[in-house]
Amino acid sequence: MPRFRLRHAELPAPLTGWVAVNDLGLPRLWATIWADILMGRVAEATRGAHLAAVEKLYESVTEQVNGDRLDAILAALDFDELEAVLGGFLARLRNESAIKGIDRAQTWDSALKFVHDIVNHIGRADGAAFADVQVRLLRLNALYGQLAPSADRPPAPVRALPAVVVEDLYQIFHPESERNPFRSAAARWRNYLIFLLMLHMGLRRGEVLILPADAVKEDFDPASGGIRYWINVARNPYADTDPRSQAPSLKTLPSCRQLPLSQELVHLADLYVQNYRGRPSHSFLFNSRRARRLRRRPWPIFSPPSPVAWRRAPARRWPTGARTA
Repeated sequence: MPRFRLRHAELPAPLTGWVAVNDLGLPRLWATIWADILMGRVAEATRGAHLAAVEKLYESVTEQVNGDRLDAILAALDFDELEAVLGGFLARLRNESAIKGIDRAQTWDSALKFVHDIVNHIGRADGAAFADVQVRLLRLNALYGQLAPSADRPPAPVRALPAVVVEDLYQIFHPESERNPFRSAAARWRNYLIFLLMLHMGLRRGEVLILPADAVKEDFDPASGGIRYWINVARNPYADTDPRSQAPSLKTLPSCRQLPLSQELVHLADLYVQNYRGRPSHSFLFNSRRARRLRRRPWPIFSPPSPVAWRRAPARRWPTGARTA
């Protein structure tokens, strides 16, 4: 059975999140300790991605030894068997990479980190065996630390949007543009604000989706003698739970930050809240057209209008190149 997201309105926030379970629906011992304790300061979405990789390791070990024995192997600090099952897991990932053309490097890195962290955690509890555990960990790192499921790729070139592309995006997203593909005024102004927040403020998708309705803050600045505006990029203080299936979150705790806002963005945010956001039942800044929380997928500002909308407005088409993020 794969991981699942534990959530309920009556559960406190520390008890919610992703959980890896076995075929009986019971939490996996070391995966739970790793995710909730050793990785407790990592954002929920990131923990979920790591647990997905760890679950693949559990599945691989079950196939190799004909039983769900990874927790027992780790508890016994059986390094010989650990080396064997890690080798089998690496071979499986390499086969998947070669056949499906999928890069499994992140899966391998997460699984290897899980094994390293748990073995180190168990070893610290036994002072007499701690030195031997560290020696064996060094051996594991020497054997597998530099390996990857697929061949090394050349470093990605430094990329930046050319000025002509940025100008074109401005023309597409501007709410009054003839090239704007969205039909309703609310969607146009919402998506234009999202576009500017991501372009000028460097906000990630998850950070945009957790902004509260009162995200824009202001205070008197004695240094300049004027009003200063900013946004707090942090967890929504008004939402204890988030029912979205892929709940957005900060990438890491250090991602919390304050960002100064220009007058243009302040005016645009106020215009959207006052005229187009409406009065939804949630506290998040951005709505779907049904006044629900926006979802991470599909990402609305890069989702084309429906075929029905195309038929109703044949003169407007999705602009070339605007669907790619």
